[in-house]
Amino acid sequence: MIISIIVGFTKPVMEINEVEISLRDIILFAGGLFLVYKSTMEIHEKLEGEVEQTAKAKKLSLVSAIIQIVLLDIVFFI
Repeated sequence: MIISIIVGFTKPVMEINEVEISLRDIILFAGGLFLVYKSTMEIHEKLEGEVEQTAKAKKLSLVSAIIQIVLLDIVFFI
């Protein structure tokens, strides 16, 4: 239901170089940037491998893992 509401946001909210941009366009662009960021970080971790365990190493909590999964599901659903 929420996705059908978002898809309806076609009214232009700004104009850049005679190109009208709607709220839907902004949401889709932000979702695309999020996917590029996540995939780049995953590829970087796969290529570099595990670096020494330092203070920089973070522990992934259950809440942050669930939030990331929900965000990715929403982006792929849109």
